[in-house]
Amino acid sequence: MRTIPGKYLKWIMREVSILTENGVLDEGAAERVRKYYAAQTTEKSGLSWAVTLFSIIGALLIGGGIILLFAHNWDQLSRPARTVLSLLPLAIGATLSVLAVRREAKTAPREGAGLFHALAIGSAIALIGQTYHIPGNMPAFMLTWALLAMPLMFLLPSVCVCLVYLGLVTAWTGLAQETYRHAIGYWPLLAPPLLFALRLQRRDRSYEMLEELNVKSRLKYLARVRNPAFPKHDGEAD
Repeated sequence: MRTIPGKYLKWIMREVSILTENGVLDEGAAERVRKYYAAQTTEKSGLSWAVTLFSIIGALLIGGGIILLFAHNWDQLSRPARTVLSLLPLAIGATLSVLAVRREAKTAPREGAGLFHALAIGSAIALIGQTYHIPGNMPAFMLTWALLAMPLMFLLPSVCVCLVYLGLVTAWTGLAQETYRHAIGYWPLLAPPLLFALRLQRRDRSYEMLEELNVKSRLKYLARVRNPAFPKHDGEAD
């Protein structure tokens, strides 16, 4: 069953009441319509948030467990083995992200895959740098991590990745201010999250318009089934 946005519930109930008062729907049909949309709105919304939350927690636990496993046995591993293990979480994260995009996954899989992928990017950078003794500092590490994770927020899209990016940029700002005595790149780095927020708002608005049209069409169809004399607009099929 589809999830109906909660803010449409009041509108649906009001329309059903109007149709009932005008004799288009009888009380039995109106009550069934109310129960149908109320069940979809309240039950599915809570379940969706729960699944998303547990997906995020699962991604954090899995990512943390992999890092702890590597850290415990790191000194006993050869350099090629370290390289493979450093890139393995990144490959897994990339695979999960590709599957989420290609299958047009819902919110929970996208957020879980995005968060795991973003954490794997930071882990790979740190472990490869430590293995091959690549010179660098914390501001450079944070900035590189943020820039590499940034495309994920648009490709998936993922709110969790956006939050990770903002956290990394904020951390880079403080470290850069302390290391270089300036952090003038902070404001340009805020542009991607702003663009992401605008894109997300437009997408949600488009979804809401389609959902509203779908709900109206269902109510009109039900009204015509109950009352063939219900007026039709021009261009509508019988």
